Amino acid sequence: MKVNFRKMQFWSGIDHSQTIDVDVRLDLANLIYRYGDIRGMDLALRIYRSEEEIELNPEEIEYLDRFISGHCSPQMIEAFQLIKQ
Repeated sequence: MKVNFRKMQFWSGIDHSQTIDVDVRLDLANLIYRYGDIRGMDLALRIYRSEEEIELNPEEIEYLDRFISGHCSPQMIEAFQLIKQ
């Protein structure tokens, strides 16, 4: 699965009437660095340094899915779920 963390689509509000592009690279990488485990270190650096889409393997997708579900806002959780569809 390819993900562009520089232009991640978020719903602008709970009514889901509009989307906005959000650069989540620094914030997400810092969250993984602070609250993740050693498995997330390389992933955090790849996300932070990315300029375009990056390819995620199934283990990284599963790691991010669990991490985001436990540490991020509902808005971020929904944005990641949209990507996974």
